[in-house]
Amino acid sequence: TTFISQSSSFSFTQPTTGTLVWDLGTLSATASAEIALRVHVESYAAGVLTNRITATTVVTEANPADNTAFCTTTVVYPSGAHLLIEAVLYDGYVLYDHDEAVRLVNVGSAPADFSGWKVCDAATGGSCATLPTGSTLAPGQRIWLTYYGDKFFSSFGFLPDYEKEDTRPEVPDLGGYWPGFSNTGDEAVLCSPADEVMDTVVFEGGNTSTPGWSVPALWPYAGSGNFGSEGQILQRILDEGTGLPITDTNTAADWFQYPGDTHFGRRVLYPGWDLDAFFWPLSVTQEASITVAIAPDNAGEVFLSAIALAQERIEAEFYELENYDIIQALVAKAQSGVSVTILLEGEVAGGIADQELWACQQLEAAGGACWFMFNESDVRIYDRYTSMHSKLMLLDRRWVLISSQNPTAGGLPTDDKSDGTWGSRGVFLLTDAPAVVERALAIFQADFDPASHLDLTRWSPSNPYGYGPPPPGFQPITSSGGITSSVVFTAPLRLSGTFGFELFSAPEAALRQSDALLGLLSRAGPGDRVDVEQMYEYPNWGEMPDHTPAPNLRLEAYINAARRGAQVRILLNSGSFGNSFDIKDNLKTVENVNDLARREGLNLRARLGDPTLYGIHNKMVLVRLGEQGYAHIGSINGSETSSKINREVAVQIASNAVYDYLEEMFEWDWYHATPIYLPLVFKHYLMPADYILVSEVLYDPEGLDAGKEWVELYNPTGRAIDLSGWTLGDAAVLGEYGSGRYAFPTGTVMPARTVWTIAAQAQDVGFHPTFEFLIDPFRDDPTVPNMMPVGTWDGFGFALGNEGDEVILLDATGNPVDVLVYGAGAYPGVIPHPGVSASGHSLERRPADRDTDDCSADFFDRYPPTPGVVP
Repeated sequence: TTFISQSSSFSFTQPTTGTLVWDLGTLSATASAEIALRVHVESYAAGVLTNRITATTVVTEANPADNTAFCTTTVVYPSGAHLLIEAVLYDGYVLYDHDEAVRLVNVGSAPADFSGWKVCDAATGGSCATLPTGSTLAPGQRIWLTYYGDKFFSSFGFLPDYEKEDTRPEVPDLGGYWPGFSNTGDEAVLCSPADEVMDTVVFEGGNTSTPGWSVPALWPYAGSGNFGSEGQILQRILDEGTGLPITDTNTAADWFQYPGDTHFGRRVLYPGWDLDAFFWPLSVTQEASITVAIAPDNAGEVFLSAIALAQERIEAEFYELENYDIIQALVAKAQSGVSVTILLEGEVAGGIADQELWACQQLEAAGGACWFMFNESDVRIYDRYTSMHSKLMLLDRRWVLISSQNPTAGGLPTDDKSDGTWGSRGVFLLTDAPAVVERALAIFQADFDPASHLDLTRWSPSNPYGYGPPPPGFQPITSSGGITSSVVFTAPLRLSGTFGFELFSAPEAALRQSDALLGLLSRAGPGDRVDVEQMYEYPNWGEMPDHTPAPNLRLEAYINAARRGAQVRILLNSGSFGNSFDIKDNLKTVENVNDLARREGLNLRARLGDPTLYGIHNKMVLVRLGEQGYAHIGSINGSETSSKINREVAVQIASNAVYDYLEEMFEWDWYHATPIYLPLVFKHYLMPADYILVSEVLYDPEGLDAGKEWVELYNPTGRAIDLSGWTLGDAAVLGEYGSGRYAFPTGTVMPARTVWTIAAQAQDVGFHPTFEFLIDPFRDDPTVPNMMPVGTWDGFGFALGNEGDEVILLDATGNPVDVLVYGAGAYPGVIPHPGVSASGHSLERRPADRDTDDCSADFFDRYPPTPGVVP
């Protein structure tokens, strides 16, 4: 008998599965082998290894297929107890960081007595808080240790398990001294009663030579925005199956904040979150009735009918509440004795509308309750989530409505639909599935808990934070809807039967890899279909440590589905929602996706669209796996903020009927994103321009600074155009006050389908323009070529009048190529645009390649402006 001994080293952290390859080398043709695998775990890890055993033979054999075999090895935590530091809050919200805290977890398989164990701020010689006699932890049990128990409660919303200062009699006291971690860097060290170092985490400027840790130190995660370091809890990465720390390698890679792990790291945790409660999505199959509605076509009316169901109570959390008819319906319910409680976001983009303050005034007067989740750092009140962005409504705790739409006039229009309507595209689902209602209620009750959280304030006439009445004399807006789009989907979908549901929330579960949205997408392969309709999907989520773009995990999941053979289509918003949406990121995403699809030959397409002429507000993903259709409906947008630090809620339903209903809507929207024009049928069809166009102009910048003015040009043709001798001016007649005409540098050639910007003063505009007029020679940007005045046409650097003017592009012979006229400006044969609605808005040509010489039809008010980008 021959014994072959092989030792192999294999380290894995994420994902929890890995593959070990065991190559037995060359065996004789007649040899047989009995394989025994023994895995020694050097660190505390859990997961499943797939072992592939391979061998070759000295002669050709009849059945070479049996040269490879597979088996699995389950790696579990070693038997017995093992205590780890799972989380550390070192820079707390409370004054003097009296809410500092450390969380310990028993990752072992047996209960243990941890009497006398210590949490210290150094391996030796530091301050240590000691667990009292009788401290025991069951397998998987966690405990919080803190400085002041009452301060911990004010930040976290629940009591700790142990405190150092005796502020809560019901909380056992720690011995020794609280470590007092430094906000600029320190070490959290777990020691046995014999002062053995059992676990360590080193953060920021702490000593990375501390036993139990390997460089580099762990830092708070900054993210792509809105990720504050104050209050950020250092948290270990958790296994999606067990909920326990996934591994312990004594490095930063074990932790949420690790920036090098795009799939499981790059996360945060803050006090007041409910990670334990909502870490796992609800997954259930139940008998239920469901209603699916489409906005703006029928959703507003269905929303009102849902409110009518309530006989006992309505509980809801919305980002905004402004629709007059919906407000009146809620007020009527409160007046009838129904308990109505509404939780709203306290810091909406652009500020809370007076209409919403009026709504709360009416609701409170009727006996309802209107609350806001808010932030007031001056008095050390910090909201738990960057935005309360979910759209969730519970009715008698028997039905739940989950939506992509806010109850605003544009989100859920409730107008007479006989002449069309006006509003954004979106969908919602209403169901009475008991488990779904129960989980949604748990989320609402966790969010709305004023007895436990400081970031909740109730509307009142004297609210100290500004959540009070609207201005005196305010008159509510009673209208809703309009006629920007036809009603195509006249009726909602109503079903009864047995359905599969998966309900989950952000930030706890939105980016799980094994289930939720990313898990569903990971199952798509050859013959499957994925259709995405989103308000936006950012091209990336910040930067990696090497400054390369970090992936948007949602976008990456769509692309990977296409790489596995699925057909994938992505439709992103190009509408303005009333001149308040910047499409630059969506344009970049579409460009990147389509370029990648061409390079890799994928069945993957992306488009911009605005099927209702008021924007796509949807957050919908449709997935067809074989014969089964799934629909993802909810509030989660495609930013890092949405998935990681907002409160969001989404539901996924397995239903071919729901899939087919929403797929019909998607097909309509996809087609109308890029309609096919038939010139023989539509006599007013206009061909794309065959010349350079003025595509966008900012003439009235905020701050009355003429140096911030700029003009954008677009070459819509398929050829490069030589601009030598061409000029750009703001008047037809020399001598008008401020008039100017400036020439492009000799040899200037504008490539096909490119966009150029010409700034009054490059240093003032906030982006890098193609050319500048150079108002002030002493502030010349040497990296930006200058436009030079023609003769006496100096024009103070091409100063555009706010009340009206002309932007004139002339060729080398002095003939006009394109002219934009606005306000009081005038030019023969050109109809002016009335002008922008406010300072800081631009005039944007839409479509960018069409020109009718009617500027009132060709140009639209755009905010924020999009220099260098055409729709």
